[in-house]
Amino acid sequence: MFEAYNEAMFFANVFFNGLLEKGEKIQYVLHRHPILIYKKMLKVMFAGLLLPALLFLLFPFLKWVAFAWAFLGALKIAYLCLDWYFDAWLVTNQGVIVSEWGGFFNRSSSRIEFHTIEEVSYAVQGFWATVLRFGTLSIASFGGSHATTLKYAIRPKKMTRVIMEHQEKFMQKKTLKDHTALKTMISEMVQYTHK
Repeated sequence: MFEAYNEAMFFANVFFNGLLEKGEKIQYVLHRHPILIYKKMLKVMFAGLLLPALLFLLFPFLKWVAFAWAFLGALKIAYLCLDWYFDAWLVTNQGVIVSEWGGFFNRSSSRIEFHTIEEVSYAVQGFWATVLRFGTLSIASFGGSHATTLKYAIRPKKMTRVIMEHQEKFMQKKTLKDHTALKTMISEMVQYTHK
């Protein structure tokens, strides 16, 4: 399982590399539940793959039309999968990056630094959300007028814990770094005053 996690993070670091700052690494990727796209996926599978297969079986002389139709259906399925994959929250060693993908030429992102996060919360509402374990994940920032939310987030309770754990690690490193810098500054001041 650890190897699969490393492979997943390797691919995430490759695919989302353009969103990362220098020295920043993705620790975890949060996605929406695939239930969000199942209706579209079923329609495309029926219209884009099953119907061309039937066309090929019933009218073999139209095989090139069926293959072209199935190829377009496969492209649409790939597009839906990419849309799902690239709409994600990336928990990095410095903060949370909100990536929104609206197509090959329509992509946006925003960044929430760990030191600005005031609260991370989640809500699971409804029977299917409880059974399938999805809900709304929210991050409120200091001085922010509204919270950033991810609807249909997979396992929102676990994701809340993941964000908070990485925030705590970041804040501990920052505190240690600030403490070391302050200690160095005080020792330099003491040395300077004793000269």
